[in-house]
Amino acid sequence: MQVDRTSSRTYEADVPLQFPQRVRSVGTGASLRKAMVVGNDALTALVAFSAARLAAGKGPLVGASAKLQVITYVVLISIALGVNARVGLYLSRHCMRRLPEWGRILQATAATMSISIVGQYLLKQNLSRDWAVLAYMFLVVGTVLSREIVRRVFTRLRQQRKLSRPIAIVGGNVEALALGSLLGSNPALGYEVVGYFMDDDVDDDDLVVLGRLCDVERVVIERDLTGVVVATTGVDPARTNEIVRRLTDRGHHVNLSSSLRDIAAERLVVVPMEGYPALYITPVMRFGWRRVCKRVFEVTAAVAALAVFSPLLLLMAVAIKLDSPGPVLFKQRRHGRNGKSIWVLKLRTMRNDAEKMRGELQHLNGADGIIFKLRNDPRITRVGKVLRRTSLDELPQLWNIARGDMSLVGPRPLPSSDVESAWSEAAQYRLRVRPGLTGLWQVSGRGQSGDEDLLRLDLYYVDNWSLWVDASIIARTVAAVVRGSGAY
Repeated sequence: MQVDRTSSRTYEADVPLQFPQRVRSVGTGASLRKAMVVGNDALTALVAFSAARLAAGKGPLVGASAKLQVITYVVLISIALGVNARVGLYLSRHCMRRLPEWGRILQATAATMSISIVGQYLLKQNLSRDWAVLAYMFLVVGTVLSREIVRRVFTRLRQQRKLSRPIAIVGGNVEALALGSLLGSNPALGYEVVGYFMDDDVDDDDLVVLGRLCDVERVVIERDLTGVVVATTGVDPARTNEIVRRLTDRGHHVNLSSSLRDIAAERLVVVPMEGYPALYITPVMRFGWRRVCKRVFEVTAAVAALAVFSPLLLLMAVAIKLDSPGPVLFKQRRHGRNGKSIWVLKLRTMRNDAEKMRGELQHLNGADGIIFKLRNDPRITRVGKVLRRTSLDELPQLWNIARGDMSLVGPRPLPSSDVESAWSEAAQYRLRVRPGLTGLWQVSGRGQSGDEDLLRLDLYYVDNWSLWVDASIIARTVAAVVRGSGAY
């Protein structure tokens, strides 16, 4: 265990109450980043308003002088920035995920245009309706696109550990160590774990212990840390409340773990229970109109795709027959929804005796557990390499989707024999929905992970399914197929 020696520590369990003498100010780096985002929004608003003027052929105020038009632009941009700040668009905790940020952008833009309409009425000015409609659309689209660029730039800088916030983990149990490992291995999250606070001694030379739980406030101030992450399962509730109260009074950030894993944040709602903030987890809506919309869309898309790709399928069938002996289609029995046995279709990409050769090649398996994946599989034919690289071998599964055996998006169907022999009963939970042509596991690595990652991602999809999740997976699948990442 490596103990921080930069300052002396006190070990008393009870520290006399002391009111904070100063409030922590935002660091120069954070202020600069926020100023960059504000400047980006101001420039976006100027471009959107100017584009609306060009498209409408008139400025915001009908018949006004050029000077008054310029003043109107300045006022509207100022209003837009003020509303953005009011709805939290300059607080990182509100902009970590795209969907909530987009909702706030819509809310802020609608408020900005509403204020402009009320203002022109009170000032007895004639606001151009054409300009107002176009300005609203351009401002929404422009802000979403420009903030996506900013998001990608900040993510890249965080991955290079250039925008990391120094924090500490409070707690010394398994959850605390897992949190530290997670944040340390994901620099894109923007945190740098400098050490831990714990009362128990740990026999680990690589673990940096900054002090005991009673030292949290003092050490955080001395080392000018942004804040802490408290592993709530490893810290007494009374001590947690004390840490939260003291640090937040000084302007430091405090995150409390929920001990939940792989539950989408959108499903969590904080509800009061006589002074105890409790997390309510909304149920997954797999039925009703959402299920009907999903099924109608995927059947329509599958039938349309089969019609469009039928000439290509014919050409690929001829190429497969000329390349090697055997059938064009490869059929394999796999588990479907609720464990129902289904026949999954693929274009044959291997020799006709590939299944018999699997036992001889098992020691070369490039994946963990029941997943069998070889980077240079000798069983793959010449045409098969092309089909796998482009994922065209999966096209016959559009027929599985049309007939109801599969969905466009869902956990990938695995061979029945492998699942029955190697997976626990808990793993069968992924079979509550139809298997999919693509899924979260595929777009998160496309077969490069083992059983644990496969199961975790599939269960995350099953537990947090929504139409929006399906749409995002389809978009990420298209990008993965174009890049050819993980396909071999």
